[in-house]
Amino acid sequence: MMSEIFKFLLFILFLSSAWSSSLILQENFTTADYVSYFNRQCSYTDPTCNNHYAILTFQNQTSLRITILPGDQPFQNGSPTDPRTELRMIQDAIKAGVQYTITWNLNVQNYTEGYYFCFFQLFNANASHPEIMLRWENEQYSLWFNASNQHIILKGSMQEDVGQTSTWRVTATLKSNNGYLKVERKRSSENSFSLLGEYTGQTQSGTDDHYLKIGIYTQHTDVQRLDMYVNDLEIVQN
Repeated sequence: MMSEIFKFLLFILFLSSAWSSSLILQENFTTADYVSYFNRQCSYTDPTCNNHYAILTFQNQTSLRITILPGDQPFQNGSPTDPRTELRMIQDAIKAGVQYTITWNLNVQNYTEGYYFCFFQLFNANASHPEIMLRWENEQYSLWFNASNQHIILKGSMQEDVGQTSTWRVTATLKSNNGYLKVERKRSSENSFSLLGEYTGQTQSGTDDHYLKIGIYTQHTDVQRLDMYVNDLEIVQN
């Protein structure tokens, strides 16, 4: 009898855990339907962006290849920003004060030593600036937050990650005080996630909603080719 009660309590605990989280987005990038959820940004010299995005089989899995090319220009003619090939989530799904977990698989190819770029952003929908950024810069991973005014250095190196498929996981609560950020990574050869860095404090400059950007935002005007293979993107509200 006691074992049956214990099983019932475990079942209730499982249900409460399932009900407490909500799947916001799940995209495997197996078809072109991903454009229902994302706008594609790339050099304005490629109006269709077809030279910068391709769905193909990579390491036995269907993935979206995101590419930035030599000679690329900003995504709008006359824009002072650096060249980019980024997916911009259409929905402003990231709400202030709510915790989210964002996971995706990433494999970087054709990396040039000394080349720096941003590969993840939570972008302020109203103030037109990134609130959160993951960047490879100055030979280190950096996590920028609070309207990109503060940052912490993360563990790991691009040189070790190039050519390896890794699952990245970002846990984020955007708040003007007592917010939270955690970045983890699990390589395909590893059984569990490694903590790269975390922060508690002010993570947002206001109360606006945000949207996800994922891809390549180069930190150079002299663009070098870089390929990024992405699949199994998931956003969960905790």
